[in-house]
Amino acid sequence: MVAAINLISGRQWWNGLPMIPMYGVIFGVCQRVARPEASGYQARLPLRLTVEHLQVAGPDNLTLAVDWSNISRAEIRGRLQAFLVIEPVDPDQTQPALERWQWTGHGQSGPYEIVVPLAYMTPGRDVLRRELARRLPASIVNPN
Repeated sequence: MVAAINLISGRQWWNGLPMIPMYGVIFGVCQRVARPEASGYQARLPLRLTVEHLQVAGPDNLTLAVDWSNISRAEIRGRLQAFLVIEPVDPDQTQPALERWQWTGHGQSGPYEIVVPLAYMTPGRDVLRRELARRLPASIVNPN
């Protein structure tokens, strides 16, 4: 394609061929930023807030429900690729019970940490932050 464009514009056909690897790098970076990592998540809503609990969509079509009173930490991390990080007080009280390192590969740093990608989520991170602040004590939401 580069050769055809060069011939049409009156240049030598090989001008611009060294740019092809750079286009590949640019395409790869844009693709990585535009969509979250392939992490086993299905094309469905990543989370749902109900009156009783927070529902999180996970790998292998698993939907995990964590009661609001069972959340010890809720934090939104990242700017370009945002993630919601949740840690339950008692992993056995989630439905179904959360196993150690069950969500491995999703950027978790603790054995019972739940990490949910927020890419393409509407209405947005600010609304989620407000809802978490409304439902959880201030010391739990984004502890720093």
